Amino acid sequence: MISCAQRSPAYRPDIDGLRAIAVLLVVGFHAFPNAVPGGFIGVDVFFVISGFLISGLIAQQLEAGTFSLPVFYGRRARRIFPALVLVLLVCLAAGFLLLLPADYRNLGADAAWSAAFVANIALFFQAGYFDAAAETKPLLHLWSLGIEEQFYIIWPLLLMLTARRRWMWRAAVVVLLLSFACNIALSAADRTAAFYLPASRAWELAAGALLALMPRRPHPFAIQNAAAWTGLGLLVAAVMLIDPDSLFPGWWALMPVAGTALLIFAGPTAHINRLLLKHPALVYIGLISYPLYLWHWPLLVFTRIARFGAEPTIIMKLALVGASFVFAHLTWRWIERPFRTGHPSLLQPIGASAGLAAAACLAVLVWSQAGIPGRFDNHVQKLAKDFQTEANQAYRTNTCFLTETQAPSAFSDACVSATPSAPRLVLLWGDSYAAHLFPGLAALQRTKNFDLAEYTASGCPPILGFTSTQRTNCDAVNTFVMKRIETLKPHTVILAGRWNLYDGHRGWGAMDRSAIDATRAKLAASGVQRIVVVGQFPAWSLAPSRILIRNHQLGLLTREAKASTPLADYETKYLDQKAFAADDFVRQSWMASNVTFISPRTTLCNSAGCRLTSPGTPPQPIAWDHGHLTVAGSVYFVTANAEQLLGP
Repeated sequence: MISCAQRSPAYRPDIDGLRAIAVLLVVGFHAFPNAVPGGFIGVDVFFVISGFLISGLIAQQLEAGTFSLPVFYGRRARRIFPALVLVLLVCLAAGFLLLLPADYRNLGADAAWSAAFVANIALFFQAGYFDAAAETKPLLHLWSLGIEEQFYIIWPLLLMLTARRRWMWRAAVVVLLLSFACNIALSAADRTAAFYLPASRAWELAAGALLALMPRRPHPFAIQNAAAWTGLGLLVAAVMLIDPDSLFPGWWALMPVAGTALLIFAGPTAHINRLLLKHPALVYIGLISYPLYLWHWPLLVFTRIARFGAEPTIIMKLALVGASFVFAHLTWRWIERPFRTGHPSLLQPIGASAGLAAAACLAVLVWSQAGIPGRFDNHVQKLAKDFQTEANQAYRTNTCFLTETQAPSAFSDACVSATPSAPRLVLLWGDSYAAHLFPGLAALQRTKNFDLAEYTASGCPPILGFTSTQRTNCDAVNTFVMKRIETLKPHTVILAGRWNLYDGHRGWGAMDRSAIDATRAKLAASGVQRIVVVGQFPAWSLAPSRILIRNHQLGLLTREAKASTPLADYETKYLDQKAFAADDFVRQSWMASNVTFISPRTTLCNSAGCRLTSPGTPPQPIAWDHGHLTVAGSVYFVTANAEQLLGP
């Protein structure tokens, strides 16, 4: 009766081939998640391989009386630290150029946690692996290193205590069962905890350890082949059946773990292992799998960040994957191999540890300095700080601006500000693109003598009878507003909307000219003296504040700008020119003698493009997202069109 760990730790190229499959699955999932939905199970494959190789080596050295904890941890430092230090430093450098202060501060924290191998714990408190926020975390993937290193802090000590192989094997069984039970319980109660915490992941490494420690007898070749084919089938099934919506790890994790264990158990002579896993191309990828794993995700994330959230194209992703292979080979050849091969020296682990400590200190410095905001001038810092803040939106949500779930009865009495001395009432009606005019009208009200009412609702244009599958309350809201108009008898009704949204092709409903005619006639019959229609506002592919920051950063990178370089007032590059077709449609549809039409394009755009900022010191972004005006933008637009909005 012999154990595979009792034999000399002969190199098995088929395990490097298995490593290759694991890393290719992970890279495929990160680059093309729709094509490889279950590719994230490659990390589970890594865990089993790691448990098998390292536990077998520890057991062999313990039996020979040559095992040393300092030597073991020194070997881990030589294996893991050098490439990790390089990637951390490159990510911090890229973040310095591309990230805004708050995001760079977060990267500093993530880099420090990663250097301490507790990234999995930190990420557990931040976001799930499959959350949208994860797409902007360049070091998200380093959670798996945390799991491994936390396991190897305790595991060698446990093996040393058990001393004999049969007790090592039993210890592996106990760890596997306890951790798997924790995995099942946590997967049902808290999926993020089950994914990130070592207690629910240790069983995967213990499965590999059990395979290395358990007694084995030679098995018939047919059994080895059956194990290999079954293992490969389980991995293929795992990739096809498991996806981000699965209750993973849980019971699902048994598939990749068992599949990997069976492929290792089958041995290097099984058909699959010999013909597929030992293929030179896979073996090579397996050799560079660690730096490939380190590089691919930061490249994808920083490209996404450089595109301000836009997903890289397929061609870009293919190029990034190719670049990952190049960086991985160079890292393996010039960083990893020199530390791992050759005569062991105490200087190697000390140097690797010192490098990691230096990277950690730099990361802590970035965090402690709040992302080094001095990289940007005060104006750009303020743009970054104020981006999409509630103060910039200034909606009277839930009272005079209803959400999609609110009935018109939610409108507050405060939606009408009436005073006995005001000669006229101005009523604002429409969707969020009407609601964003309220701050400007409220500011104008302080210098002009008029009362102001607001009745707006998300996704509901001011058209009677309008229906939408996205907003089921629109018909009821608009009917209610018309009744309020008949009761209040305002002098002026201002109608505004995100008109290009209601073209009938986006699921938000379609504008109908007959319904517009009926709405106009109803307003006239109710005694409204002036009908003011505000047309289509500029639509941006990026928020103007982001465009300003992006242009400033690109200018600094190309040395075309200095920290004090003024920000451009107008821009065309990120402008959706097609949206203005709705402006012409609305003008023609509402055209009548009693209707005043105001085109935002006339106010906000010229031959140089459309405004990114409103005048002022310092100038403020005109919109806080892809088109909704900021408070400053609202005040500017309303002031510029005060005469048309209020009339003589």
